[in-house]
Amino acid sequence: IVGVSALRSLIQTRFAGEQQEQTIAGNIETLTRLQEEEWKILTDEEKMDVLQTVTNIEGRYLGIPNKLTVEAKELLDTTLASYLDETHTLYINEDFLSGGPAKEVLTACCHEVYHAYQHRIVDAYHHADEREKDLQIYRKALLYSKEFENYTSGTENYFTYYTQQCEIDARSYAASAADDYMERIAEYLEE
Repeated sequence: IVGVSALRSLIQTRFAGEQQEQTIAGNIETLTRLQEEEWKILTDEEKMDVLQTVTNIEGRYLGIPNKLTVEAKELLDTTLASYLDETHTLYINEDFLSGGPAKEVLTACCHEVYHAYQHRIVDAYHHADEREKDLQIYRKALLYSKEFENYTSGTENYFTYYTQQCEIDARSYAASAADDYMERIAEYLEE
């Protein structure tokens, strides 16, 4: 099994033009602002610019056809970030944005982008030919679809929320993606 880091380096996308710039390498100067010592002195607006860049990179990498936007918003104390599919918007908790460690905020951002991806997988499943819906590729889509229809938030029941497959997969992806960003930034700074 190949990890996210290796895949990011190997995948050649079909996108051209503006989206071709939405890569880690194409935005490395902006991404260096995720170093903790620099992150701490950024304004919230500057942090949002960095997170929008990350969101654009992740959206391109995952093949999400919608433009995703990131907004800072007052959320429940226990909610670091959330995603609203109807508007394709990621919300970052204002307090978390202001005071959270860079890697944790980055991880939350990647987690929410992955939820956008999961919604696109569900859409693809629902638009697939009936004869194709048993394909292995759609197995998680069916599960995600059921979970989204009966979604349990962390405020309702934390254990149920935490053990939903959509949350498990988003946490796993986000942790790996955040590690990849930090490794790529470190490599760039060593050059």
